[in-house]
Formats: sequence, C-alpha cells, structure tokens
Amino acid sequence: ASTILTGSHDRSIIAVYRQLADAAAVDSLVYNQLVTPESEYFNKIKIIEKSPGYPMPPVVAPQSLSPELRNGLQRALLLLHESARGRRSMAEIGIDKFILGDPASYANIRKSAGRTQEVSIP
Repeated sequence: ASTILTGSHDRSIIAVYRQLADAAAVDSLVYNQLVTPESEYFNKIKIIEKSPGYPMPPVVAPQSLSPELRNGLQRALLLLHESARGRRSMAEIGIDKFILGDPASYANIRKSAGRTQEVSIP
C-alpha cells in the first residue's frame, strides 16, 4: 500500500526485522554480512525471492580527476587482492577482488529496468 525509503540496505533489513516494512529489496552482500547465524535477525527474516545475478556496483571517480590519478587508483584496486593486507581489508566487506567492468555484465539490470515502474513518494 505504501513505500518507504530507508536510505540503505542495512536499514531496510532492520525495518523488516522491526516490522516497519513487510519486505525489502537488499543487496546480498549486505544481507550476508548482517544476517548471520549469530545475529538477532537470523531466525526473524526470510528470503522470499532472489533476483538474477547482478554485478557489484561500479567504483566511480569524478571526471575532473587526472587520467594519471584515475589510472593509478584503478591499478591499485585491481592489485589489492595480491597483498595479505589488501585481502584482509576486502574480506571484511565481503569482496574477493576487483575486476574491470564489462558492459555485458549489466544486461540483467537493463532487462529488469524495462519491466519495472518508477514510483514517486509524495
């Protein structure tokens, strides 16, 4: 009957847990970090549907960034998994490694976008 904007995936999970919302669409990375067997949410929230596989959101930088700095940042992210410290840092947020994006990876999103309606919240 209505839609609420929580502002984040973890807040959406908490809204469902607190019964402020009947359901929420959330990123599996956030869900898996928050809803663990040890968490208070584990036996209180149930997955009712899974979407097709979607890629992680892209890492972006402002166009005003110099090409040298942008390339350096890209290179650093692509190599981060090669160091123990980098692997530990990424593991904390559920990432194995960064890869270059491929427009074909976003085909499911473009296909889904054609089936959805935009809802405006008064």
